[in-house]
Amino acid sequence: MSDIYYRGRLIDHVHLRVSDLAAAKRFYRAVLAALGREPTYESDEAISFDELWIDAAGDAGPSRVHLAFQAADRGREAFPRRWSHGWRAGQRRTGRECRAALKSLRDMEWEMKRFAALAYGGAVYVFFLVTFLYAIGFVANVVVPKSIDSGDPAPLVEAMIVNSLLLGLFAVQHSVMARPAFKAAWTKIVAKPVERSTYVLLASAILALVFWQWRPMPAVVWNVESAGWSTVLWTLSALGWGTVLLSTYLINHFELFGLAQVWRRFAGTQAKEGSFVTPLLYKHIRHPLYLGFIIAFWATPHMSVGHLLFAVMSTGYILVGIYFEERDLIAHFGERYRKYRSEVGMLAPKFGQRRETRKRA
Repeated sequence: MSDIYYRGRLIDHVHLRVSDLAAAKRFYRAVLAALGREPTYESDEAISFDELWIDAAGDAGPSRVHLAFQAADRGREAFPRRWSHGWRAGQRRTGRECRAALKSLRDMEWEMKRFAALAYGGAVYVFFLVTFLYAIGFVANVVVPKSIDSGDPAPLVEAMIVNSLLLGLFAVQHSVMARPAFKAAWTKIVAKPVERSTYVLLASAILALVFWQWRPMPAVVWNVESAGWSTVLWTLSALGWGTVLLSTYLINHFELFGLAQVWRRFAGTQAKEGSFVTPLLYKHIRHPLYLGFIIAFWATPHMSVGHLLFAVMSTGYILVGIYFEERDLIAHFGERYRKYRSEVGMLAPKFGQRRETRKRA
């Protein structure tokens, strides 16, 4: 290298390791000659131009460095001539190396994105589980630090307004983000593999907000003092929550909460074409998951005004949600879902209807 040192500069020298030293020598000799620079050192193992040192990469692999040279003449007409020297001297080989480096960076980006999506989906699922379990304790007034009837009661009007707004916010988010038209627009912003996880995250966050900001309305609507009837109602409530959980597994639990989508992204596989199936409970009731929620919300030995508001508004939202959901299902499955709807009850079995249908068949 040159014996002249440039004191005060931030960078002392640039060291490039290349996979083809002979091609690199031809390229840099031609380009830098066009810029008025000659080698300051050259051997079989290396070549240097002042602060630029180039040698063979060996097992370490080539450097990933971008260099821009400055010419004294910056006019447009000067560049084609100077660049042509480098192109003829080996730029084609350098271009292949650049494309290989770019592919390597893209592969690295892909790896980072698929790991990030999997971690995101897993974290959201854990958050959902926490809020779901908390919801059970919140409605039942057990275990959790803040439940539907715990805490200092707020003025009735304030409590009605705040609690209604909280439940309305949950209903709007839950319904709007589930519609196909919204999903089509939303996935232009959010990557498709994490769309469902993002939906679950927002729904869980709003549910947590409901728990946090809920205003107790403790006035009693009914209170069952009989131990036997209390046990019956608690059993029904537990069966309701169990029905909710079972129903999610019958229709693909992990797809419903976004884990299947991020796992497919991680594994590099594609989703199978969805088919219309009616497993177990779905053979008798079109919406057993919603029925489970309704039972869980209403089956309680102690019904307060606040709990009643929660149950009424949640049931109303469920009925509205069923209307929009079935409209989407008819649009997707057509006559097949219409036939299913005519034969199977929405929230209760149609035993007589099913027998008549079998006879006609």
